[in-house]
Amino acid sequence: MQILVCRDEIGWNEKTRKIIVFSTDGPMHFAGDGLLAGLVHKNDKRCHLNENGDYMASLQYDYPSLEEIYRELLRTKISVIFAVTSEVIYHYDQMHEIMEEMTSVGQLAADSSNILQLVEHGFTEAVKRAQFQDDAPDYIRIEYRSK
Repeated sequence: MQILVCRDEIGWNEKTRKIIVFSTDGPMHFAGDGLLAGLVHKNDKRCHLNENGDYMASLQYDYPSLEEIYRELLRTKISVIFAVTSEVIYHYDQMHEIMEEMTSVGQLAADSSNILQLVEHGFTEAVKRAQFQDDAPDYIRIEYRSK
């Protein structure tokens, strides 16, 4: 959630394509998981990074729900590439089914040697979903082509 709501603090350009590469060998935490640590406050969907980029509210707020993440991805038009190990790929495939238009999933090799291929595939999938608009006058014909 912090990556999605702290765009200005992170320094992302407003007009660039934004893709998060999420690489892990473990499942994601979701709303309710923080209760075990006594985190009873619902995620507030606000940026809590300090000037060094450290998350400062990890002991205050529960994890966001999948629905909250999905809504932020749609709102911000950010795509996620899940590069995950074979032990957890089923978990991320299930999330991808729910958030198909904003995510892609690939199995990461044990030595991470295929990370560039996973990023290339995920980027290609994100570009295929791009929507183009222009404000050209009617007498100018504009065509969009993507490879």
